Amino acid sequence: MSSPHSNPPHRPRLVLALLAALLAAACAGCGSGAGTRDVLADAKAGRLIIGVKFDQPGLGERRPDGSMRGLDIDVATYIAAELGVPEDHITWREAPSPNRENLLRNGEVDFIVASYSISGARLNVVDFAGPYFHAGQSLLVRADDASITNVASLNSGKRLCSVTGSTPAQNIRKNYPGVQLQQYDSYSACVEALHRGKIDALTTDDIILAGYAAQSPGEFKLVGQPFSDELYGVGLARGQTPAKAQINAALQKMFDSAAWDAAVLSAFGSSGIDPPARPAIGSLGSVKPVKPAAPEGLWHKYGHRIEQAFATTVQLTSASAVLALAWGVLLVAAQLCPVPVLRRSASVFVDVLRNSPLTLVIVFCSTGLYQNLGLTLASERSPTFISDNNFWLAVLGLAAYTSAFVADALRSGVNTVPIGQVEAARSLGFGFTKVLRLIVLPQAFRAVIRPLGSQFIALARNTTVASAIGVAEAALLMKEMIENESDRLFEVFGVFALVFGAFSVLFGFLFNVLGRKLEVRR
Repeated sequence: MSSPHSNPPHRPRLVLALLAALLAAACAGCGSGAGTRDVLADAKAGRLIIGVKFDQPGLGERRPDGSMRGLDIDVATYIAAELGVPEDHITWREAPSPNRENLLRNGEVDFIVASYSISGARLNVVDFAGPYFHAGQSLLVRADDASITNVASLNSGKRLCSVTGSTPAQNIRKNYPGVQLQQYDSYSACVEALHRGKIDALTTDDIILAGYAAQSPGEFKLVGQPFSDELYGVGLARGQTPAKAQINAALQKMFDSAAWDAAVLSAFGSSGIDPPARPAIGSLGSVKPVKPAAPEGLWHKYGHRIEQAFATTVQLTSASAVLALAWGVLLVAAQLCPVPVLRRSASVFVDVLRNSPLTLVIVFCSTGLYQNLGLTLASERSPTFISDNNFWLAVLGLAAYTSAFVADALRSGVNTVPIGQVEAARSLGFGFTKVLRLIVLPQAFRAVIRPLGSQFIALARNTTVASAIGVAEAALLMKEMIENESDRLFEVFGVFALVFGAFSVLFGFLFNVLGRKLEVRR
């Protein structure tokens, strides 16, 4: 075995890694405004790339055969035709809500028709034609549920679902603090949870909810009056004034013909609600660009919430690390034990978890164990059941995933223990458990302090995946900040990269020191 002094401290490498991460963030931020497309030039060339949603029934939905349908698709197709581009010359590009501004600024799409609400913050970054639809935030519940009649009904501890970091989710958190909010990465996940009775209602714009209601006739219903005003516009990169004028003209022509009425009627389908009146083209109502004279610092604006989010990240990391360590020790014990079925089972578990995507493991804990099998890790009577249960489901998933790598590291440490020591212990009458506890594991741990440290540093970074099931840790807050501060992406990313980088440097230094002190000298 090499001398403990043959492995120099890794601090310089960690510092360089942090600087590289920040440089990458800077490059990403600097590149976000370059290369916007010329819509009219692309239309003249006979092809357009249009950003739409792929998973919103009634608005933008990709069918199994690859074709597209929905109100946004009909509007986009009509605009393209007015610009001289037939439908078969349109390239449909998925435009998830957090990515829409970047898709426009990076020139990846010509324009976006994707339930894109016009807001003051967004007008600072992109431009809008239209609006073409007037929506409002509403509620979708099960058809047999009479306990929810409007948004005020939610304050009695009801469980509500929306998409992570979305404007509807933020509105609920701000205005209805008595609601238990479950956040998922997609509305389809919320609909599945509503179907299984794990949540009481889903909230977003009424047109989106109407699409889901029409998709499952008789299962869901919309309740209450809309409690917000949203104007959907056609998103454009800034500086596309001629294209904006022609798109507005196309929308007005669609309004004046039967095409818009037919598209809206098809979108609302059998949802049972009346379509709204047509908005006035070029009228944004009270929406105006937000241009503060002195932009408020991100830390000043979000500092307390950032501290809370990283406190949750630390708690998530700590709980998962303890469970993963115990789990990993049990796996190693099973792999070394004289019972063949335990050895094989432990090896299969390690191989499966080590080769599975972490996101899949976390989502399985939520949808598989909780929604399908009914496993709960918190009291259902608690007013914080949703957040508590999500936290412990995430701990379970992170620990299971990390335990496979902990077991691998410990097996490497076990291989450094001289076989003579084990044989001597057995000759003295020590059984398997006693040999493992007194001879093998103590030396194995000392031999792999640094590799274990690397696994726990990776675990801290992996906690960001917990946002997929709504755990209020750092990544979930970052998604919300990106939604609200779309013109300050570099600053948002820089704050979180800096804190995570500081964590990595600190824990890397501590594990290096611990490794030098405890390393076995042979």
